[in-house]
Amino acid sequence: EKLDVEDAYLARAATVCRLPMVYGERDHQRREEPVLRRVRAGRTRIPAGAGGWLWTRGYVRDVAAGIRLALESDATVAEVLNLGEARTWSMGLWARHVLEAAGSEAELVRVPDVLLPDDLSALGTVSQHLLVDSSKARDLLGWTETDPHEALARSVAWHLANPPKDADADFTADDRALAAS
Repeated sequence: EKLDVEDAYLARAATVCRLPMVYGERDHQRREEPVLRRVRAGRTRIPAGAGGWLWTRGYVRDVAAGIRLALESDATVAEVLNLGEARTWSMGLWARHVLEAAGSEAELVRVPDVLLPDDLSALGTVSQHLLVDSSKARDLLGWTETDPHEALARSVAWHLANPPKDADADFTADDRALAAS
């Protein structure tokens, strides 16, 4: 576990940068893929649950800039910094913004969580939010972020232009969930 080693490194005057859910161009985890694979397939209805889960995100270029600033600053010696966007969209709102950035008019259709396809589980009910406060990094480093709509638009454009070679084309679980709604 990463947290287990923080104290040992802080005692040696290290700077600890805690990262949020990082998204952006070349993201090997393809955070937007559950929605984008449906956009590429021309799906007009996408099953979604409550979508209220909050998980702090960070655009890859902004996170990299924060790490660079932390490494170059004497103010961050033996400090822990969270690097994440100041505003956190719910996963449902994130999905809607992904659709908008992709130029899709697909509709997110509310279905029971038990019917959500596995890759859309983050749009269901998740009981614990993952939120962090990045104000310390902003105050110590003067760190700022790209407008989140602009950052997401860049990320979505890259991922649409570079789809995974093994994209899943099976929407049986979607059709089953949508039929029950």
